Amino acid sequence: MTKKQTHWVGFLCGILLFCITLFREAFFLSSFFGIYTLIFLKSASILVLGYFFARIIDVKPVKFLITGICFEAATRLFMPFAYLLNERVHKIYKYPTFRTVIIPVTNYAEQIARNIGSDMGSVQYFETGSCYDEELFYTFEPSKFSFQHIDFTNEYTINSKGARDDEESLVKPEIVFIGDSFTTGLGVNQDENFASLVEKKLQKKALNLGVPSYGTARESLLMKRFDLDSCKYIVLQYCSNDDVENQAYVANNFKLNKRSEKDYKAAQIYNQLVLNYYPFRYTYSLFAKRTLYLIADLTTPKAAAAPSTKQITSEPSEDFVKILQKIQADYPDKKIIVFDLGLFKTFDVFSIKVKKLIEQHQLKNVELLDTSKFINCEECYYNLDFHITPKGHAILADSLAKRIKI
Repeated sequence: MTKKQTHWVGFLCGILLFCITLFREAFFLSSFFGIYTLIFLKSASILVLGYFFARIIDVKPVKFLITGICFEAATRLFMPFAYLLNERVHKIYKYPTFRTVIIPVTNYAEQIARNIGSDMGSVQYFETGSCYDEELFYTFEPSKFSFQHIDFTNEYTINSKGARDDEESLVKPEIVFIGDSFTTGLGVNQDENFASLVEKKLQKKALNLGVPSYGTARESLLMKRFDLDSCKYIVLQYCSNDDVENQAYVANNFKLNKRSEKDYKAAQIYNQLVLNYYPFRYTYSLFAKRTLYLIADLTTPKAAAAPSTKQITSEPSEDFVKILQKIQADYPDKKIIVFDLGLFKTFDVFSIKVKKLIEQHQLKNVELLDTSKFINCEECYYNLDFHITPKGHAILADSLAKRIKI
């Protein structure tokens, strides 16, 4: 076998190693030993691919190594500014030539930054602050901890009943907020989330029951664990990533598909992987995501690639309204305010569809707030993380406070 052939064999082995870590990742998530083995193999796959590719094109491997290290450092330094740079380019370069050449580059750079920056761990899988729940899969547990992202660092205080709120809020709250990580206040301090701000503005006791990644289904079940007899308003936040859970819940006759403690432990272990940096993490993440996107593009049927508007919006909205009706039946004397928050940006599709369904079913005491009219302002969303900023929370709190009449 010639040297060239040997190099090609080595390169193919690197591809195989990369594919194992990408497509058989779950195999390593049963223990911390497995997760550290996976981290080692991910780094090794990039090194092997780089080394043998350099040999194939007759470049010294050390140059490839230095290039990789520089890419990692540049990516980490550049990520927080990718969105701002892209916005600046869109505003400055108005001429067709610049728009053709520069804007696609900055758009792609922003996409890379967001793809890589989104893998920063999940607060609901922290060993301190969360625990397995047989019905809801996980809940917060009484604790204090911090969560760090490229865009922010925040402290969390979880009360005795597992809510990111103080103890006093558990006693006769007049407003209850339910939702996912937006309602939890991921990305802002405890006193900066919209639930706390509404409480301050109205001087009425409020309870924040937001839990990251909960769909409307689990949110409605979590409410039943709290004494809400004194509550006059339920503020319900929706996000499009609720849809899978909501659809399964409605299809299963309003019962959750339960997941095991083993699944939760595996999620916790995986969370350790994405929380920490390992050699060539950003390079691996870039290639991994581009590979998955390419496979998705190649395997998605053309008919499914461009579904009708009805397929995109009607079923999730209908599932949401069915759960909303169940909440209303459980709490007939409460007024409900519903609104949507999207990832990176909020559109009016949900509000339009749900408004029609509310009118169709003649739901009383339900008010819909179209957040797309005000939440997409400058600096209302973070650059890399898809949550809203303190400014976004403040604007949303102002709008909610005007609608709550106690």
